[in-house]
Amino acid sequence: MEEREQILRTLVLSLTIVVSLSIVTFSILTWGSSISLAKDSMITKLVISILTGFHFLFVIIFIGNLIELLNRKPGVVSMLFMFIIEFIYLYLLNINRDFTMFSGSIAAILLAFVYAIVSS
Repeated sequence: MEEREQILRTLVLSLTIVVSLSIVTFSILTWGSSISLAKDSMITKLVISILTGFHFLFVIIFIGNLIELLNRKPGVVSMLFMFIIEFIYLYLLNINRDFTMFSGSIAAILLAFVYAIVSS
């Protein structure tokens, strides 16, 4: 029973972090010029790429805990679902139109994926 409570706590925490990272990323892309972060600057692209990598890492944690809560084993379908969620996220942020930001985000996603695989 204690393990189930820990899974639920981690599930809620990872969902909270995913939502907050989404809000921060959207805010930087939308109102970044108000705080002197031009959308075309390299520092903004770097920050967005790093936030996207962390977003994907916590999506992995969230989906993994959700699958574990349902007493199933993660497989190829769950990994595909994680990547689909992240690419929809990138599409909604219009990152796919800027090649530098898109490639940086893909690199951050792949680094988060490799980290998740190696750490388990």
